[in-house]
Amino acid sequence: MASFLGVLYLLVVIQGSFATVFYTPNAYSYHTVSRYGITCAGKSYVTFKVRACNDAHLALMTYDRDSGPLYEIVIGGWGNGQCCLRKSKQGSCYRTYRGSVLNCGSYQYFWVSWGGSVIRLGRGTTYGSNTLMSLSDSSIRVNYIAVSTGWGSTGYWEFYNPPVHGGWSSWSGYGSCSKSCGSGSQSRSRSCNNPSPAYGGNSCSGSSSSSRSCNTHNCPIHGGWSSWSGYGSCSKSCGSGSQSRSRSCNNPSPAYGGNSCSGSSTSTRSCNTHNCPIHGGWSSWSGYGSCSKSCGSGSQSRSRSCNNPSPAYGGNSCSGSSTSSRSCNTHNCPIHGGWSSWSGYGSCSKSCGSGSQSRSRSCNNPSPAYGGNSCSGSSTSSQSCNTHNCPIHGGWSSWSGYGSCSKSCGSGSQSRSRSCNNPSPAYGGNSCSGSSTSSQSCNTHNCPIHGGWSSWSGYGSCSKSCGSGSQSRSRSCNNPSPAYGGNSCSGSSTSTQSCNTHNCPIDGGWSTWSGYGSCSKTCGTGTQSRSRTCTNPAPAYNGLSCSGSATSSQNCNTHNCPIDGQWATWGSWTTCSVTCGGGSQSRTRTCTNPAPQYNGSPCPNSASSTQACNTHHCPIDGGLSSWGSWGTCTVTCGGGTQDRLRTCTNPAPQYGGALCVGATTNTQDCNTQVCIIDGAWSSWSGYGLCSVSCGGGKQSRSRTCTNPKPANGGLDCPGGASELTDCNVDVCPTVPAGQYQQLCPAGWFTCETGGITCIDEAFQCDCSKDCDDGSDEDATYASCTVTQMASCKSSGGHMTLSIMAAMLPVLGMVLLQIII
Repeated sequence: MASFLGVLYLLVVIQGSFATVFYTPNAYSYHTVSRYGITCAGKSYVTFKVRACNDAHLALMTYDRDSGPLYEIVIGGWGNGQCCLRKSKQGSCYRTYRGSVLNCGSYQYFWVSWGGSVIRLGRGTTYGSNTLMSLSDSSIRVNYIAVSTGWGSTGYWEFYNPPVHGGWSSWSGYGSCSKSCGSGSQSRSRSCNNPSPAYGGNSCSGSSSSSRSCNTHNCPIHGGWSSWSGYGSCSKSCGSGSQSRSRSCNNPSPAYGGNSCSGSSTSTRSCNTHNCPIHGGWSSWSGYGSCSKSCGSGSQSRSRSCNNPSPAYGGNSCSGSSTSSRSCNTHNCPIHGGWSSWSGYGSCSKSCGSGSQSRSRSCNNPSPAYGGNSCSGSSTSSQSCNTHNCPIHGGWSSWSGYGSCSKSCGSGSQSRSRSCNNPSPAYGGNSCSGSSTSSQSCNTHNCPIHGGWSSWSGYGSCSKSCGSGSQSRSRSCNNPSPAYGGNSCSGSSTSTQSCNTHNCPIDGGWSTWSGYGSCSKTCGTGTQSRSRTCTNPAPAYNGLSCSGSATSSQNCNTHNCPIDGQWATWGSWTTCSVTCGGGSQSRTRTCTNPAPQYNGSPCPNSASSTQACNTHHCPIDGGLSSWGSWGTCTVTCGGGTQDRLRTCTNPAPQYGGALCVGATTNTQDCNTQVCIIDGAWSSWSGYGLCSVSCGGGKQSRSRTCTNPKPANGGLDCPGGASELTDCNVDVCPTVPAGQYQQLCPAGWFTCETGGITCIDEAFQCDCSKDCDDGSDEDATYASCTVTQMASCKSSGGHMTLSIMAAMLPVLGMVLLQIII
C-alpha cells in the first residue's frame, strides 16, 4: 500500500479512553499506532487482544520506523505453533514459547511490558499474570509501539488504556524569598505527574503549592533626602550673587543599619547674574567753536559727551544738555549795495527775424552803508526778441529728364519729376502749387508672341493585347500660336509609351514518361510505377495545366513469398528434479506458428529450455548454544533474580527448519541478604494549641521516624522528633489580685497570682516560667521535685514536651470568683 491509511485503518473507536480497534492486512510491514493514542509515554506495559490465525507481530521501537533498533515479539508464528522474542526484525529468537496461542475466530488476550530493563510477554487480561517469555535487556530504548500481520494472516487488534489516577511528585525545595527582609514569603510546588492522570483517572487532590513566611527581620532603611527647600535670597541684586537651599536626610531617616544619605545637604547656585546699571557721566567741555558771523552778533558753541562713563545695563543717561552756546562778533557789519528787481522789458524792435528789447534796475536794495561796496554790474539789460524766422513760400525746381519706358513694346509709359525746393517752404510759408510728376506713352509697337503647346491628347489603342505593345498621343503649338516674330514651340508634338506589358498565357505540355521504379514487394504480387511532368512547357501566366494523370502503375513479382517458421508457445515445465537445494526442470515448443513454407527459414534457437528450480535452501533445524554467564542481579539486597541465556544459534534455524527445543533462559535467586533501611522523617504535624491565651506561651509540633522506619541495622532519623515555637505573645489584661475559690480543671495548673490563670500541666516544672508570677516553677507551690530542679540547672531551658492536649476556651474552663 502506498500510504499508512491504506495499510492500517480505524474500524471502531470505543467510547471513553479504554480501547481502540484497528486492522492489519496480510503484509509483513510494521506501522506505529501512536495516532490512536497508544504511546509509550509514562507507561511500562500495554494490554491488548488480537484476532488472527497466525503471525501477530508487535515491535517495541526506539524510532518511528522498523529499520531502527527494536524488540520484535512474534505471537503465534510458524503456523501458530511458537512465540519468539527477538532484538531485531526477523533476527534470532532470544526467547521462545512453544504452543498455540492465537485463534482465527476469537480474540486472545495478551500483555507486553518493558519496565525495569526486562521485556515480557504474557497471556490474559491482567498485567503480570501468566508470563510466556521474558528477556533482561536494556540495550534498546522503547519509544514507539508498532504491529503487523503476515504469512497468510490478517489481524484485528484492540489496545486497552486503563485509567491512571494522578499522584503528587515530591515537594520541590522552597524557592527564593520574595523579600530579603521585612517578612516575605517563599513557596514550593509539586506536580501531579507521579503518575500524571490519564485515561479518565482522577487528578491529584490537594494543593500543588505551599508557602511560608521568610526573612521576617526588619529591612535596613537607607536614608533618603527630603525635597529641597526653596532657594534663599540672593546675596546681590545684580552683578552675580549666590543663593542656597537645603534638604534633610529624613525621607526616610536611616534605620536598622541602613546607609545614610549620599551627597550634600546644601546646594548653591548663582543668581542675579545680570550686570548692574551704569549711570552716564559728562566728559569735560570742549573749546568754543568758530563764530557763526564775523560781525552783527553771531554765536559759537561747545559740547561734551555722556561717556564718563557711558550709561549701560539700564543705567540713566546724563542729565543736562550736551552743548552750550554764546554770542560773538556783535559789531555792525558793512552794508554792500544791492540791486533792486529788474523792471519789465520794453517793446521789441522787430516783429520777426530777431529784434531787441531792454529793462533797468536801481542800487537801493539795500543802498550801500557802513563802508559797504556799491552795486557791481550794469543797471540796464537788453535781450533779443521775435527771433523766429519770417515765413518763406516754396518754389518749383526745373523738370528732370524722362525715365525708362515701362515696356519694351506694346505701349509702355515713362515719367519725369520736379521738387518744391526753389526755395523750400519754411517758417509757415506756403508749399508749391501743381504736380511734382509728369508722364507720357512710349514703345507703342506690338510685342512678339512665342508659340505654346496645347494639352496632350489621350493615348490611342495598344498595338498588342499582351507581351508588351505601344500606344501614342499628340499636342499642337497653338496655345498661343507664334506671332510678331515670336518663337515656335520647342519639343515633339507626339509621345509614345509601352502597354499590355504582362506575359501572354502558356498552356502546359507533358514530358516523356520515366522508366518504371522498384517493385513494392519482392514476392507475392507487388506494384511498380512511372511518372511524367507537366513541364514541356510548364503552364505559365494563367495558361492551362496538362490534362491526364502524371503517374502510371503495373503489377510485378507475382510469385509466392517464402514463409519463415515461428515458435509456438512453450509447454509446461516438467517436475523439478529435487525438492530443495537447487534442481532443474525443462519445457519444449514446436515450430508451427507458422511452419516454414516456400523456402522460408526454419525457427531459430532450440526447441527445448532448461531452468534451475527449488533453489531455496533446505531447512536447517536449530540447535542451542552453551549457557552464557549469569546476568546482573535485579536488586542489591532483599532477594532478587538473575538470568543466564543461551541462543538457538548452534546452528540457527534457517530455511523453515525447526526451532530449538528447550528454554533459552535460566533464572536463579541472588542477593538474598536482608536490605539495610535507614529511617526517614514523616512530614511535620500541624502546631498544637498554645499553652496560654496571652502573655507568651508555647506550642509544639511533631514528626515520626516512619518514612520509612529504620530496619535491619539502618540509621535512625537525625534531629528531634518535636519542635517548640512561641505563641500568644501579647500582654495579658491585668486581673485584680484576690483569692481563687475554684481551681483550673483537671490537666491544667492554676497559677498563684497575676494575669495568667491556667497553663497546661506539661509546662509545670519545665525550667521556664510560663505563669507571669513564675509560680509554675516554684518548688513549694508547684511541688517541683529535686530531680526536676536539678535538670533545670543543667539544661537552662525548657525540657522536651509531649504534644499538648486540645485546649478548651479559657473563659469556658476557668471559673474564677474574686473577693475584693
